[in-house]
Amino acid sequence: MSDQPQQFGNAGEYVDKAKDYAQQNPEHARSFIDKVEDFVDEKTGGKYSAQVDQAGDWVEGQLGLPNNTNNPAPTEPADPEADPRV
Repeated sequence: MSDQPQQFGNAGEYVDKAKDYAQQNPEHARSFIDKVEDFVDEKTGGKYSAQVDQAGDWVEGQLGLPNNTNNPAPTEPADPEADPRV
């Protein structure tokens, strides 16, 4: 046995396969990411919920998933002069 860390020479291949699968099956990929987020939230008592959500969003972005329609990005605030409620 060697004291040298084991090299993962083909890790990039696995990452590419994961990206391809996620892009072809975005609903499955999001479901898996949501389950991981829920698991981490449960184990940490929800203490880091915001950070866990950000990490999930980052993973979705790295996988090249289209914008999540269940949790759309925030929009710019409306022009107060054009808003009839003001």
